[in-house]
Amino acid sequence: AVISTAIVASFVIPLLLLVRTLAEDRGMDAARQQANTVAVLVAGLHDDPRIADLLQPTLGGSEASTSVVLADGRLIGAPWPGASQDPDYVRAAQGQAFSVKDPSGGRVYVPVLISEGVAVVRASMTPAQLTEGVPLAWASIVALGLVLSGVAVAVTSQVGRSVSRPLLAVTDTAHRLRG
Repeated sequence: AVISTAIVASFVIPLLLLVRTLAEDRGMDAARQQANTVAVLVAGLHDDPRIADLLQPTLGGSEASTSVVLADGRLIGAPWPGASQDPDYVRAAQGQAFSVKDPSGGRVYVPVLISEGVAVVRASMTPAQLTEGVPLAWASIVALGLVLSGVAVAVTSQVGRSVSRPLLAVTDTAHRLRG
């Protein structure tokens, strides 16, 4: 029973970690896709005076909270307090695309080179969005692991009885013959 439970646990624990990692990756991929979509739009519409209105459907249509800081410093989309002093903004404004995942969530930064300079697109996901569905999946996996361990204990018990009954009969017979 202990061995079978250890085997089940050796599969369940990595599976729990895999589920969490896949959920985080799914969230970051959604942010990356949103940032890239908005970056393409900014590249094409940067000189249109209606850019904020034209981007609004795309900015609001995603689970990722998306901000755009244009080359002139105007902010479009989700609030980004102190963007110009944010080290990640400065890094992206220097032309580097990257993503960050930390306890405050995940963020994808995409610079857009335009004639006026560099616009920066940031798509953010909260920690809750990055772990969406994980508790339910974990509960299901742990429940399945417990059921498998319970079945293993029951089967082990039956196998133990099937082996020990004949041996007990032989012992009983030996005592009667000696006796």
